[in-house]
Amino acid sequence: MKSCGSSNYRLVGLGALLSITLMPVFAHGQQLQTLTIFHNVQQSAPPTHFTSGNSALRIPFELTSNVIFLQMRVNGSEPLSFVLDTGAPGTVLDASRAKMLGIKVSGGGDIEGTGENSAAAGVAKDVSFSLKGLDFQAREIAVLPLSNLNHYVGRTVDGILGHNFFGRFVVEIDYAARIINVYDPKSFQYSGTGDLIPVELKDNAPSVGARLNLPGRAPVEGNFRIDTGGSHALILHTPFVKAQKVLETIPKTIAVPVAGVGGETSVRLGRVQSLQLGRVPGKARDHLRTIRKGCAR
Repeated sequence: MKSCGSSNYRLVGLGALLSITLMPVFAHGQQLQTLTIFHNVQQSAPPTHFTSGNSALRIPFELTSNVIFLQMRVNGSEPLSFVLDTGAPGTVLDASRAKMLGIKVSGGGDIEGTGENSAAAGVAKDVSFSLKGLDFQAREIAVLPLSNLNHYVGRTVDGILGHNFFGRFVVEIDYAARIINVYDPKSFQYSGTGDLIPVELKDNAPSVGARLNLPGRAPVEGNFRIDTGGSHALILHTPFVKAQKVLETIPKTIAVPVAGVGGETSVRLGRVQSLQLGRVPGKARDHLRTIRKGCAR
């Protein structure tokens, strides 16, 4: 079996994953420093335990290459480095780590991400995870080699925490403070002043309607995936770039490599004016990437 992904190391087709509705809330008047994700409660969720009350607060993370890394324990292991990735349709464990931990892996097949090649993938069931103040179990996760990402990210990638996690909790990401807060959705109530932005769930990843502002032309409406696993502020796929003639309005772009599960491919890197979600404009000059080769063509 081969599946096709859509960002740095995106993968799809990991088996039976939860299907939910997500609704992110962005702090009004801020530069998208905090993200809160809500969801519908699942009736048959695997075991979950908060150390104190109904939340786990101020869980620290490191930001490397604009990617969030959390320290997690897997089946009681030593702390491992996991990417917190809203764009990943499931949770992934590196194949070598799974072997070291004695985790049974079943199934098999090839999976494609960004890059020209495919990687062998398997499935592990009933795997336990621990964060500061929170223990939870995943019914099913993907197991595949992630070591090729280490060189490009600049550190070891032991796993990716994706939809299995966001599908069960309310998750607040505070980029400025470098912390996340995790809440039980049954007791959580939002009381902030943020905008409520409608979200569509595609391939178990949230996407939103937004307005792309380009120099010298009218804004362009589009549907954009919320992807904390992407290292750049904005990634545009080639069909959108061609249809909207984006490159014709960008004064300068350069070719850069990007790594994925399937190896390395090339993209174009440039700048746009801004991207606006709801009432919140992206004040920074966002980056642009168009994926030309590999699975994301």
